[in-house]
Order: sequence, then structure tokens, then C-alpha cells
Amino acid sequence: MPVNYDQDMFIEALLNNRESFLEQWVSLNSECVFKIVSFSEIPPSFVDSTHIILEFMVEFTSQKQARWLLKYTTQKRISSNVFWQRLNHLFSMSFPHSLAVADNVFSLLSAGGEIPALKANGWSNQAQAGFIAVEYIDGSKIECDVLDDTVLKPLQQFLSRLETIRVENPQKEFECFKKS
Repeated sequence: MPVNYDQDMFIEALLNNRESFLEQWVSLNSECVFKIVSFSEIPPSFVDSTHIILEFMVEFTSQKQARWLLKYTTQKRISSNVFWQRLNHLFSMSFPHSLAVADNVFSLLSAGGEIPALKANGWSNQAQAGFIAVEYIDGSKIECDVLDDTVLKPLQQFLSRLETIRVENPQKEFECFKKS
């Protein structure tokens, strides 16, 4: 029988007791029931990284396994980071609160091309933290010194496709990112 986690419980366990998830069936909603078989923390890419990234191996009730990446951060980490402060101010955003509505962005981005499948996301008022979990896709990390046409051309094509997507009600689509 899975433990039903609300956003607050899930993030609290992520922040304080990740081991409590191991070999326990977790339900974030009726469609997302899984058991975390293993996880490891991925070292941050930058000294001022605000997010913690975990690689999970999950097992579903069907016994099928999958790799997920889970990325989370707290309001405290974001508000002490100049980059995120400026981005929030520049675009009138409320990051990391907007992680709770990342499914809106994922549906828009997936119209532009293949992206990792969103598995779960949320925000906890109690913990003042947000998370996003996506399907793991094999690949290699891009280093800044190897940004050439083989890397930049597909990115440019993806962004070009995004420009052609017609959003019926842009104000409604992006209202969720505005500061409250």
C-alpha cells in the first residue's frame, strides 16, 4: 500500500530524510505510484548552484523500472542568489514557486520538440521549496568550451520551432509565473 504524500510531506522528506523513501511505495497522485529503489546526488555544476539534483531509480507497480532526475530548491537558496533575484525581477517571476505549475511550460516546450517527460512537480508552502521530476535521458554534459554548430544548431532549431507555436491565451498561460 503506497504512502500518499502531499507536496509538503514529499518535500520535507527530500530536505530532511531522503532515506525514508527507499523501498517504500510513494504516491504523489493517483496516476503516479512508484517505489524508489536507489538514488544518488549529482554534484553541482557551479559553486553557486541553487538546486540539488538527485538521480533516482524508480520501480512501478508493474515492476517496470525507470531513471528519473529530481531537481529541487528552496526559497532561501533562490533569494540569496543574485542571478535568480535578477531573473525574478526582470520577468516578474516567482521562482521557485512556479515549479508547481511546470506542467504548463512542459506542454509548451514539448510542442517544439522532444524533451524529457515530466513525471511530478510541486511547491510546498510549509518547506518553502519546489521540485520537478523528469524522465532521465541518456546524453553527455555540454561543456562551455565545446559550444560549436553541432550543439548550437539543434538548439537554434528547437527555439525556432517554439516561436511558431501559437498560444491561444498567452496572458493566462504565463500568469502562473507572475509574482503574487
